[in-house]
Amino acid sequence: MLFRSMLSKALGADSLENVIAATSKTVPNPYKEQFFKSMDNRKFSFDYVFAPRNEKEAETVFGRAGIINKFAYHMHPELSKSGYFFNYPSEFSIVYYFNGGENKYVRKVSSCVLESMSVDYGAEGFTTFANGMPSYGTMRLNFLELELLTTQRIYQGF
Repeated sequence: MLFRSMLSKALGADSLENVIAATSKTVPNPYKEQFFKSMDNRKFSFDYVFAPRNEKEAETVFGRAGIINKFAYHMHPELSKSGYFFNYPSEFSIVYYFNGGENKYVRKVSSCVLESMSVDYGAEGFTTFANGMPSYGTMRLNFLELELLTTQRIYQGF
């Protein structure tokens, strides 16, 4: 860096790039290649709309042992017995099915964790059944794939 600065000052230019441009009568290509550094893990979002027809169906979705609480439970880590550490949260295997078998036309998903979830209990207003159980809800699940994919895995359908 110091050499660049000294050379630029000696030649009366504000940067080495300008010195090179002035002496060679060329400028750098703005469409030059970038260096590959790393990739991010893939992320997936799934939205589910629940509109139970009665209190029993609402219990299956919104109750303590319901679908929404099951996802919330498996999204979070468990505190170790000592209380000093967290055990990893659950991993998910997501598979797309068609006619009773895995759909070969949809890209596979590697092991995932549920990174976040949100529940909207009423896009048009909050309504409940007589027992207070919501009568509508939209759940968004945001998954993070644990594996960084390579060309070999893409060739395998991921």
